[in-house]
Amino acid sequence: MQLNTYRSNTHKEKKNESIPYAANPYQSIPYQSTRGHEQPSMVAQYKELIRNHIEYDIMCEQYGHERLDEIVHQIVEVLCSKAQYFTISGEELPAELVRDQLLRFSSSHLEYVFECLEKKTTYVGNIKNYLLTTLYNAVGTIKHYYDARVRHEHLLL
Repeated sequence: MQLNTYRSNTHKEKKNESIPYAANPYQSIPYQSTRGHEQPSMVAQYKELIRNHIEYDIMCEQYGHERLDEIVHQIVEVLCSKAQYFTISGEELPAELVRDQLLRFSSSHLEYVFECLEKKTTYVGNIKNYLLTTLYNAVGTIKHYYDARVRHEHLLL
């Protein structure tokens, strides 16, 4: 009797598209693109756009530049990524949808994200994916969150 040891792999290996390239282990050395000169200017343009959206200088007084720089970096990384999909809440979403949502991110969303993060008490295994999910969802849930909170506080009175 002969055993068939050949197995066909019908499941494609899933890639984590939310991390399009390896992180820079030497944070003091800026990431240098090998794609030419347009990449650094695109990064700078997106960085400036996001800083304007979140009122960076004003928000630095409340949250500090380190925390804001992490948020700006995360958003700019997604905006500049060539990935076709990003994983949000465990689901692969088209990159265009994720980018559109993050381009609408503002200072009020930033305050909402920091408020939610401060309430989080459980361990987060992959903080980068968690943060991306939080940033993405903030744009679509902020109004409902505050409406529900106002109704709840009104009932307590």
